[in-house]
Amino acid sequence: MTVWVDRHGFGPLFLLLCFPFTPSALVNIVAGLSGISILQYMLAVAAGKFVMIFTISFIGHDIVSLFQQPLRTALVLAGIFVLWIAGKRVEARINKKVEKDHSRG
Repeated sequence: MTVWVDRHGFGPLFLLLCFPFTPSALVNIVAGLSGISILQYMLAVAAGKFVMIFTISFIGHDIVSLFQQPLRTALVLAGIFVLWIAGKRVEARINKKVEKDHSRG
């Protein structure tokens, strides 16, 4: 599992932390044992928890509200997608900087 997290980095951590039913402790342990940078991890946790709290407060506290207000659900899904794309771009910049630093030293 840690090799998979090393290979995929920000994306899976962000998506797993977006959902309120994901066991955060397990995600944190796997991330800690993997080789991802602290910056990637912190970005994934901050963005994922932001989305989770926003989703719970914006959509509502029950599953019925997902179906009663489909526009809200679509807006939240679009927001998750935009944050995921932004996170992937930041991750690519971080990886380029790390590779550049490793090639120098």
